[in-house]
Amino acid sequence: MIILEVIGCWLAAYMVCGAVHEGAHVVSGLCQGWKFMLLVVGPFKLYRDENDKVKFGIEKNILLWGGIGGTLPREEGGNYMQVFANTLIAGPTASVVFGLVAGVVMVFHFSIFSAMMCAVPLAMGVSCLLPGVKSGILFNDGTRYSRIAKGGRTAAEEEAVFRCVLKEMFRPADRFDEQSINVMTGAEDTAFRYMGHYYACCNAMKDGDEARKAQELAAMESLKGSVSKGVISMCAIEEQQ
Repeated sequence: MIILEVIGCWLAAYMVCGAVHEGAHVVSGLCQGWKFMLLVVGPFKLYRDENDKVKFGIEKNILLWGGIGGTLPREEGGNYMQVFANTLIAGPTASVVFGLVAGVVMVFHFSIFSAMMCAVPLAMGVSCLLPGVKSGILFNDGTRYSRIAKGGRTAAEEEAVFRCVLKEMFRPADRFDEQSINVMTGAEDTAFRYMGHYYACCNAMKDGDEARKAQELAAMESLKGSVSKGVISMCAIEEQQ
């Protein structure tokens, strides 16, 4: 029975701490004037639909069950990378603070659940701050924050991806920025290169350029073994046709 209690307490703590972590991303974005888009904690989600209504649902993509807290600018222009950096670091910061507070509570009221409420958010927060660690689609929150903060090539790569995401949101019929694509395809990290070739392939499809489309698909295929399933799922060319 103790095993079942441990598992049950871990699951409950994971859901609560996941909501704190991802919710912090969302609250940070909202406080800086961005618009709520998505909150996923385990199989549950809140999302903004095509009619601009926030709804509750079940997330069918298991790859996203690790959690997502998403906000986006209300308009495409503006200096958004500092805001994005702030939303990135908010999640692990909230997790660490929550875990430390729960640790104080655990000292005075020890139980399996209080121990989990301390350990889970601390593990969640620290793992999201470890440098160079991949988390789901791209690097973890702390690494992406550091990449933006130090500027140069890594910040340009993060901005290139974000520009393409915004273009999909605000101008879905337009071509992707070729300069951003070149930044991504020239990145050291294979996930960024894969995404760059994906966006280039989307441009080729919009242009009716079959030769370039074939070239970009071949480049994506050559990188497929080195990128996560999350990246491959997000960059599904078949769904774009």
